[in-house]
Amino acid sequence: MNYERIYNEFITSRRELEKSLTVYKVYFERHHILPKALGGDDSVINLIKLTPSDHLFSHLLLAKIHGGTMWLAVKAMLDFEPNKTKKNRKITNKSLREKYNWVRINIARNYSERFSGQNSPNADKNIYVLKKSSGDSARGNRSELITLTGLSRSAISSLLLGNKDSQKGWYFPDKNPKGRCGPLLGIESPQADKTIYKFYHISGAIFEGTQIDFKNHTGLSPSPLINGINKSTKEGWALNRVNCGNWVEGAKQRAQNAANSRGSISGTDNPRAIKKEYIFINTKTMEVKRCKRAEMSIFLNVTSAQMHGMINGHYKIQSWCLKEHYSNSKNLGGYVVLKG
Repeated sequence: MNYERIYNEFITSRRELEKSLTVYKVYFERHHILPKALGGDDSVINLIKLTPSDHLFSHLLLAKIHGGTMWLAVKAMLDFEPNKTKKNRKITNKSLREKYNWVRINIARNYSERFSGQNSPNADKNIYVLKKSSGDSARGNRSELITLTGLSRSAISSLLLGNKDSQKGWYFPDKNPKGRCGPLLGIESPQADKTIYKFYHISGAIFEGTQIDFKNHTGLSPSPLINGINKSTKEGWALNRVNCGNWVEGAKQRAQNAANSRGSISGTDNPRAIKKEYIFINTKTMEVKRCKRAEMSIFLNVTSAQMHGMINGHYKIQSWCLKEHYSNSKNLGGYVVLKG
């Protein structure tokens, strides 16, 4: 059974589900796609959030692929059931993975309930009173103030320690007895532009409002339009219908100018292109190709940057790698996002 293929496909599928774990506040564990013992690092591309069950399954697959010390990680994860090593090596044992998932979630929940927030033995049990420039006040411990004010834990700490005079209008009288607050932001600022503008979109939509209203509505800064720096935004907004497609037309013209100046000297015809021929090996089919870097890039339909990563031995692309990296191909990274 090709456990390497299963592992790569499994990680790819879980990458697509990763965001949902955070959105729905599901307990997760961080997993190194390429283990540190095999040369992996703590970079974002090498880390993925997994449920405990999926985390265990990933390490079981890694143990099947690489053997040796990879089994120690599995044993460490299953120390709550140490006398069933042989059973633990059965990768298809779904019941065991579900049991592990249940144990890890409940352990995490227990620690969270007993030792996090105000339940932590190191938690600040003092009661504080925060006031707001509008006259409102909030009284409670640090955790309660987070709920009452909507401020983050770090913002509360900044006020209580006196590192900041105010946070979103809230201040701590003991450290800021005069109630000094920072400048008002957004539309409340005396310097805010209260002018009502009419913005046109390339789709035909129209939006009327202040600069701040436009930014809240679209997430875009209207300053380049208002100040005449740009006639339209990349997304097709402008101050009149005529200019809505200005950016699109400009992008087309820039692309055409680049094509005209480049002529027929792109790719392998580029006089600066690397002329060296490389030997590539497909680690699955053992097919061998001898060609230039640009030619392989066209064959695999990938970008020059992705080819650069493969040439330098950072990963395989569609199971292809350089001949000199073949002996270490099992340790190369999994998949790469293809062009387009």
